[in-house]
Amino acid sequence: MLRTRRSPFTLAAAVALTFALGACGGGGSSLPASGIGSVTQPTTPTQNDNAPAKMVISIPPKSAASSMRNPKYISASTKSMTIGILSNGKTTQVAEADLTPTSPSCAVVSGGATQCTVNFLGAAGSNTFVLTMYDAIGGKGNVLSTGNVNATLTAGTNTTIAVDLDGVPASLSLVLGVASLPVGAASTTSVTVQANDADGNLIIGPGGFASPITLAITGDTYKTLALSSTTVSSPGQLVTLGYDGGSNVGSTITPSASGVTSATAATFGASGASLTLFEYFDTVNNIYGQPSAIAASSNGTAAIMLELEGPSYCCSDAIAIASPSGYQKVFAGDTTDPYNLPAAGSVTVPGATIVHGMAQNLESEEFEAYGGVAVNPTSGLIYYATVFSTTSAPNCSGQNEYSGTLGVLNPTAGTATEKILKGIPGSIHVDTTGNVWFLEYSGQCNGTNLLGSDEFAIGELSSSGTLTETPFSVAGLSAINYPGDMSISPDGSQMYIGADDSTGVYKIATASMSAAVNAAVTNTPDIMTIASGPDGTTAWFSDDEPAENYFYGYIPGSKAFSTTNVSETPFPINTFYSYDMAYADGSFWMAGAENGTGIGRLSGLASGTPVSGYYAMPNPSANAGCCGSNYTGQQLEGISAAGGYVWAADDNYANIDILQYGAPNNGTVTYTSTRRIGTQTVAPFAFKAMQKHRAVNPHPHGRTH
Repeated sequence: MLRTRRSPFTLAAAVALTFALGACGGGGSSLPASGIGSVTQPTTPTQNDNAPAKMVISIPPKSAASSMRNPKYISASTKSMTIGILSNGKTTQVAEADLTPTSPSCAVVSGGATQCTVNFLGAAGSNTFVLTMYDAIGGKGNVLSTGNVNATLTAGTNTTIAVDLDGVPASLSLVLGVASLPVGAASTTSVTVQANDADGNLIIGPGGFASPITLAITGDTYKTLALSSTTVSSPGQLVTLGYDGGSNVGSTITPSASGVTSATAATFGASGASLTLFEYFDTVNNIYGQPSAIAASSNGTAAIMLELEGPSYCCSDAIAIASPSGYQKVFAGDTTDPYNLPAAGSVTVPGATIVHGMAQNLESEEFEAYGGVAVNPTSGLIYYATVFSTTSAPNCSGQNEYSGTLGVLNPTAGTATEKILKGIPGSIHVDTTGNVWFLEYSGQCNGTNLLGSDEFAIGELSSSGTLTETPFSVAGLSAINYPGDMSISPDGSQMYIGADDSTGVYKIATASMSAAVNAAVTNTPDIMTIASGPDGTTAWFSDDEPAENYFYGYIPGSKAFSTTNVSETPFPINTFYSYDMAYADGSFWMAGAENGTGIGRLSGLASGTPVSGYYAMPNPSANAGCCGSNYTGQQLEGISAAGGYVWAADDNYANIDILQYGAPNNGTVTYTSTRRIGTQTVAPFAFKAMQKHRAVNPHPHGRTH
């Protein structure tokens, strides 16, 4: 049935509209659910004479709706429509027509479609008609599609109006061409938005959407993804997701639109593991930089301890800042340092700038220990450990002293200050409030321990600059004969110490530095490195070696720190052991210290179901045979993870190995190099027995008992 209403301004009679199947037209405008809206202002009619018009509407059967391609979107659920006239920003409804097989002027035609002819009279002149389709008769129910139609009617001429209608999305889903792309290489994939109307019918083109669909990316911490367009205005619109190959551990692309209450997002994640190798090498002076400790930063760079040496040059210490593509700056001692780097400009390390300004002018000063460097994530300050011998240190009043310093490097200013300690520092960590924590091994003044009767202490440089050195006996840790390593909970409230003397793992509150809790161990008595996760889950690696197979241990959760919660398991790679660990990306990462091993990985410890992973390091060939059979592969001393990358320092070949987040625990590792290695693929699970070769000093850089 056709019902018409008088227009309050120019309509003198009924208006007639015809939707012609196969007609083509421009895209419609966005309307609210009521069907009343405005986009285009109409032209004032030139006369008030009546003018006839018509449209023919073809409603597809549900069985064919998804495959039909119409010049407009008409849902298979359409049962009525309303017609309005837009003028001065206001829409006035002038007609409503029911569009069912039993409605007047409607019939079922070939193919099962329902075809309706709607006729009425309008005002001669230019008009903007507002059309809205519903899933119930009488112009009621859910809005399925809308459209604004501009048409000029002529008195005495029956005008056929061609129209595009835009589907009104009620639910959305997003589909990716592929849900994962390999890390390490830039690539793209397609993004498709599927929209359904309120009755669940797929909205198809070439008509548009009544409300534009917006796409948003979340979870892309390292900004690796980009959409070719963040707005989709019509079905079938081509959108591309670009991936730059960087670290992506899982991102979500979510569609949304006005009035849509149900939207299904798509998840993207990188696959595989990309390792990049680079090294410090001065091609003019033939000087190598041997990396030891390393500290990754959340901005994607890392601070690296280097010992520089060459054919006629030895043993200068430096702090380098590097990005995944190579060295950026190298900070060396001041001009009074007898082992100072050559002058800026005479060192040719691609991309590196040599900066003099560190206060390394103490006699025989050198860098110390695994974990002997840390970065403040807020200020960017770099903290580093040194050991020195001098006759002018204030702690010793002009007598011979063997001790150390905690250095504070400002990489922006290029200068550093050093605080002289009573002990030799190592294993430095910075908590979220800016406090710096470290272990100390007692220094000496003419043979007397500077820490008194204690051999070890816990050091703290507070965010306000106050230095505190707490002997183990004061902290209730006298039972520890030798601390292997320590870590700090992310909030800085708890310290975990792994004892390398069969006593176990200790937890102590940093606020009180007392009442330490001990969790005894059985199979991992020689704990050489330890790390903790955000929930307090603590993991360690042992230097004990039953049957040439090393154990790791862990305690899930900081609130259940007891022997009953200790788990100790052999690491599945024979001869794999480690002196440094780090936590990031839901995993604990270990630096393989044995020749030719690699980067180890432990996941799922918090849940109590650990998953072991391993990323083998290729054996560089350039130095093969240079040092005997004991030096046939990389030896990773330091490891750190932040900002989307796992950094490992190979002291044996002066390499830095960088593993991107997003790597699975199995699969292949694409290993590329800026020097020496070339490109090759290695298996991360090389669970083969390797002949064990221990270095003469298994605990270099201060790790001596």
